[in-house]
Amino acid sequence: MLGNVEGSLPLLPGRAEPPSKWPLLAVIVGRKSGEAEPSILEVVMEASNLGSVRQPLVREGIIVLIGDSGVLRVSLGPGGRQSDEQRVALALLASEKVSPVVADRIPWPVSRGTVGLGGWTLERRLPGSPPAALADAIWSECLDFLVALHGVRRGGAALGIAQRAGVVARAVGSEAARTSLRDLGRRLEASLQDVPRGFAHGDFCRGNLLVDGEHLSGVVDWDYADAGQLPLLDLFHLWVNERRVSSRLAVGRSVREQLLPALSAGGDPVFQEYCARIGLDPEPELLLDLGLAYWVVWIARELELYSNRAVRPLWMKENVHVMIDDGARLLR
Repeated sequence: MLGNVEGSLPLLPGRAEPPSKWPLLAVIVGRKSGEAEPSILEVVMEASNLGSVRQPLVREGIIVLIGDSGVLRVSLGPGGRQSDEQRVALALLASEKVSPVVADRIPWPVSRGTVGLGGWTLERRLPGSPPAALADAIWSECLDFLVALHGVRRGGAALGIAQRAGVVARAVGSEAARTSLRDLGRRLEASLQDVPRGFAHGDFCRGNLLVDGEHLSGVVDWDYADAGQLPLLDLFHLWVNERRVSSRLAVGRSVREQLLPALSAGGDPVFQEYCARIGLDPEPELLLDLGLAYWVVWIARELELYSNRAVRPLWMKENVHVMIDDGARLLR
């Protein structure tokens, strides 16, 4: 059975599962006679020698199996793009001189292969598990990690904020809004052109962190990662998502109501420390432009990766239109 699934795979016989966890789309294959061929997942598990596994984790187009000897990612269709992007990003990191602060927390790939239409990657298994909350000590180690990561392969290609803003502009219906977004992209690209670039994770949030005791033990899911990225975007993403846990705000509304006001006031102390450690002067105007760049980059990525985002009115309202409905003030 292949398709989009929310939450988890169908449970074992005798276990009930609410409808919200059932597959949304499925392909069922039947045979009249003869032995059934092994599934892609069965073939991959045997090829990877994963051993016993926990309950699979299912994302759009990707199944993640945590085994005794490693973590297996099996991708189909669009999920293959994410697996390929993670492979490329980690290969780029592996080619650089990476501090142990970063290297020891990366799920480096052990082996990979293809089976039919599916691809798979076996990663080393890191200790720990996603934390229920981020204690001060973990925040401090996250800061150490992001500062060291940004220092890998500094420089690189420009981020292309104008292009990213164009992606967001194409998703809105108003010509005035499209013009405002394109103008924002060009302005940000000009104002941030001299800001030092570095390596970034791209989706640095609690769900992608592993904690072992009181320490940050791993950072997973590197499919958004790349060199040539603006500073602070990973830290903004962690900060925004931590506040969204309690406020239940969408990313766009959280940027407008929480992040931008904090940056206008000079920024959270963790932002100030990050800037001091990478040698960046944290002027409020620069911080605001970086905050807007974070919003543009993240929303563009979501629109490109998930084709249904642009046709979901509530998602567009809370993530895009909340920022552009009074664009003269918010986007300057």
